[in-house]
Amino acid sequence: MPFCPACRAPQIRVGRSEAEPAVSPETWPARPEVPAAAITTKPEFDRRRARRSALVSGGLLVMVMLLPPLAPFAILWMLLAGALSATLYQRRAGRATVGEGARLGITTGFFAFAIVTVLSGASAALALAILSPAEIRAALQAQLTRTLANNPDPAVRQTLEQMLTPHGIVLAFVSLFIGLIVLCGLGGMLAGLFGMRWRK
Repeated sequence: MPFCPACRAPQIRVGRSEAEPAVSPETWPARPEVPAAAITTKPEFDRRRARRSALVSGGLLVMVMLLPPLAPFAILWMLLAGALSATLYQRRAGRATVGEGARLGITTGFFAFAIVTVLSGASAALALAILSPAEIRAALQAQLTRTLANNPDPAVRQTLEQMLTPHGIVLAFVSLFIGLIVLCGLGGMLAGLFGMRWRK
């Protein structure tokens, strides 16, 4: 038995047991490969198709709201326009989530408000080019009188008279914008929700 030359302690050698072979990285078990078909990836949100669907739905909404017999049901048409936008997107681009449906509905409301603003501005410019401000006010007053003939409620009369003032016009446009964004967004969200449940 060899001894340490410094402290004269016996030196013991420990050898590797032949029953325990060394494991090299080449002998490690390989991870099972997952086939590419089994990996499901969520389709990306197609902004181009979303804008197209929202523009079509917003244009249809404005056309319906401009028809006098259908104008009193504007809240219903706003909800349906948002749902229509999400439905059109789902048919063209596939599945849409609840958040994407709400996004489509909000975009629809924005486009509808933009169309209404452009039409109102064009109508006002055309009226100013043809008529004087006094004649325009007289025409609006006559329209107000015909409207109040069917509904003589004093509260309705006061509301309509306030809408003829500049402050009333601004308030009406702000209320319209909020209503379009909220109701169309709600309609799109509901369409996305029911679309996801229907596809399951």
